[in-house]
Amino acid sequence: MNLKSTPLAGLQIIESAQLRDARGYFTKCFHRDSFQAAGIAEDIAEIYYSMSHKGAVRALHFQTPPHAHSKIIFCLQGKIFDAAVDLRRSSPTYGQHFTMEISGDNPRGLYIPAGFAHGFIAMTDDVLFMNATSHVWNGESDGGIHWQSCGIQWPDIAPIVSDKDKNLPAFADYESPFA
Repeated sequence: MNLKSTPLAGLQIIESAQLRDARGYFTKCFHRDSFQAAGIAEDIAEIYYSMSHKGAVRALHFQTPPHAHSKIIFCLQGKIFDAAVDLRRSSPTYGQHFTMEISGDNPRGLYIPAGFAHGFIAMTDDVLFMNATSHVWNGESDGGIHWQSCGIQWPDIAPIVSDKDKNLPAFADYESPFA
């Protein structure tokens, strides 16, 4: 397992080997020693997955302090266009975003530090998405910014957006609590 830097401070691409044989394949999504070697020493508090139809938008979400969490994400099946936005006011990359396509056929994921908004759009049907977080979900700390307000060039796919995500504030109107 390798972790590779992105242009955004702390955001890491996770590259994992996929072992294939006649039965299928096996992929490691987390290896504590690899993360510690990259300077990341966080515990995983919660792991969940979602299934999304083509066009489903799940974006751009985060948890605010004191329950801010980092994430490890993988697309286990299907294909997504993934986006992360740096909301840390003191960061040299504040307000900038990073995007990449992730699929179940390519064992890559992202480590997303606390202080980032994260989201994706499903590019295929039956997307299975896994998310491991460093803190459990807390409704009072649940936050987000509108997925179309950060200058991200989303794929031209008819979006399916929840009412909650439709009503999130624009990035320009959001006062970030992340130092």
